Amino acid sequence: MKISILGGAGFIGTNLAILLSQKGHQVSIIDNLTLGNQIEQAGLDIKVEVDDVSNPVTLMNFLNVHSPERVYHLAANSDIKNSALSSELDLKDTFLTTSSLVACARDFNINELVFASSSAIYGESPSTMHESSPKKPISPYGWMKLASEELLRQSANSGHVKKLLIARFPNVTGHWQTHGVIFDFLMQLRNDKESLNVLGDGFQNKPYILASDLVSILEILIDRDWAGSKIINVSPNSSTSVRRIVELICEICKLTPQVRYGDTKGGWTGDVPTYRLETAALYNEIKDLRLRSSDEALSEGIKWLWGRRNA
Repeated sequence: MKISILGGAGFIGTNLAILLSQKGHQVSIIDNLTLGNQIEQAGLDIKVEVDDVSNPVTLMNFLNVHSPERVYHLAANSDIKNSALSSELDLKDTFLTTSSLVACARDFNINELVFASSSAIYGESPSTMHESSPKKPISPYGWMKLASEELLRQSANSGHVKKLLIARFPNVTGHWQTHGVIFDFLMQLRNDKESLNVLGDGFQNKPYILASDLVSILEILIDRDWAGSKIINVSPNSSTSVRRIVELICEICKLTPQVRYGDTKGGWTGDVPTYRLETAALYNEIKDLRLRSSDEALSEGIKWLWGRRNA
């Protein structure tokens, strides 16, 4: 199958490209390389077209050349901390990439589309968040993901996208990661193994999924025989606090830094300090799903990144 990945040279895109290549699919990628080219770092024999997905003319040319039967839309600003300082990052890289794709879909009907959405669309909630829970984003990133969902649903309702999977992710960790909490901590410790500064009080508690598990689930879901639109939370039924992450890093990396915690609940403006996703719909779709826990996912990510940084 011909499959295109928009924003495919980053962290999740590289894990997805590895899986698709192993399955024998013909993969094409377009990315602006804001966070570098992990496809190249991984040694994959896939050419990355360096260009701007938010430009409809550019994207249409890409789609016409590669004629994908399936599209993964991963293109988005992934630096959520910085987007709180400049909402233009999410307007351009998160929302306008979707707007561009929807414009193209009017002339290039898309058979299958997978959209990488986020738990950030729910905002803060004391309850476990179901797919139909109220949407109250507290960050530009969350708002732009939510707006993107609505645009894509309209496109599917209009018949321009025949099969639309909107997958709402929790925090993601694993191989080829370019950002995130363990990336930030390990970068600090690489420079100074004696101290570690933590944004927030450390009681932030969130679910983490391993990127390789995530992309495998997406493939299972989109490969099933169905039509129309589906929205599914993709998450483990467990979570991990920042303090536990620090413990895992110390155990795995055999370090004993002096840890300095902040005094705020969240790490930055727009950070959702604690959340949990309802996964009944996911397990209804994949009844025999065996998903690694949040702690296990983080441990794998820590081992890979620390080993890579110290190789």
